Amino acid sequence: MPLEKNVNFLTEALRALRVENCELLYEEERRGLTRFAQDRIHQSSETEGRWLTVRCVEEGRVGLSKTRCFDREALARAAKQAKELAQSLPTPEYPRSLPSAYAGSFQGANDEATAHIQPFERAQIVRNLLDGKGKSKAELSGALVTRRETMCVVSTAGVRVFEERTRVDVNLVATGSGGTGRGFWTGWRISDAPWRRLLDEALAGATSRQETRTELRGNQRVVLDYLAVGQMIGFLGYLGFGAKSFIEKRSFLVSQLGEMIASPQLTVLEDPLSVVPVAHDYEGMPRKRTVLIQEGVACGLVTDSFTATLMGRENTGHAAQPDSPEGPLPTNMVVREGQLSLEELLNLVDEGIYIRDLHYVNVVEPMSTTITGMTRHGTYLIRGGKLTQRLPDFRFQVKILDFLRALIGIGRERRPAEGPCGIVESPPLASECFRIVGAAEQDQKRRRQ
Repeated sequence: MPLEKNVNFLTEALRALRVENCELLYEEERRGLTRFAQDRIHQSSETEGRWLTVRCVEEGRVGLSKTRCFDREALARAAKQAKELAQSLPTPEYPRSLPSAYAGSFQGANDEATAHIQPFERAQIVRNLLDGKGKSKAELSGALVTRRETMCVVSTAGVRVFEERTRVDVNLVATGSGGTGRGFWTGWRISDAPWRRLLDEALAGATSRQETRTELRGNQRVVLDYLAVGQMIGFLGYLGFGAKSFIEKRSFLVSQLGEMIASPQLTVLEDPLSVVPVAHDYEGMPRKRTVLIQEGVACGLVTDSFTATLMGRENTGHAAQPDSPEGPLPTNMVVREGQLSLEELLNLVDEGIYIRDLHYVNVVEPMSTTITGMTRHGTYLIRGGKLTQRLPDFRFQVKILDFLRALIGIGRERRPAEGPCGIVESPPLASECFRIVGAAEQDQKRRRQ
């Protein structure tokens, strides 16, 4: 729906409710999904949903109610439920309030071709991708997802915000005699997707040389490609750079904010307008570019209106969905690029391991930023600065901060990857500290026994 129609409808609905300290959050999503496996498309579907969240604040207590019905009776019922829930809660130690007045709109990342793409058109794109592998015997699997998202927030405090955007996610895995390879891309225009590059990278991993069974344990020099870096940096953001975890002393930054936590080469930003721009948070506040790590020094946190007030800091506009327990988190992280090509990073490491991707990553100990998981989609031995034998996947256990303190080089090409709570745009990184604890296949056998 157009800006005026959304905002005017919610404004009139809010006025008719006659409820003080009330906020209406309208969300709409049209999601297209085309899945394929073993070179065959097996699903091309479309779903659409609309829902409204009513948030009421009573003496610092917050009540929520959701509805998918938009007639006056349904909205009145949802407001009553939210108000009664707020009244039934105990008095909080730190009372909440609605953010102050703000008006804004954003449609700068809304592509009409992506918003209105049909299932048969997505299927044709995937079919062309499958045909593009030529004579390769590797089998392709994955998914193409398109989204059109609308968000509108109005409140009795004077918030009037509308945002409409599109998003595309491409996940491609090739499986062949040499193992597996993966390509991933995300953006807001389907015409920007680098189909040929993704296909070539996935096929290269699947048709590479046979594995060499090499026993590796302990600390290794490594080059992590952008997919693996996305997991590492994404978990760092999740574990430490949200204001709620900092206030609750669950963040490793409690004793390290303002301190040197990484190599001086490293700068990490939260940039809401990168890759897939998101201009407003779920309270309707503008998302702000925030420096998280400046030349190795931890210097920033992301906040919402509540945590910003508690800490006496600026609201960076990172309020999560109203029913989320996580609080504000960085969702559009950017690692500033360096000067080196991937080949130069390999040469810098000289003797070590190249890792394309990480899989099944979990937190071991949050305060020390220790994570564990497996390498995936291409692990290679580096000898004399060159990729040599392909290695089996390994299980690792790494302190992210140790890895970042031991950086020896940063690549010059940033690419978008998946993180645990959003997108991470990053170049490859080379480090002297990555701890291998065993072969992944041995770990899988132990779990089956």
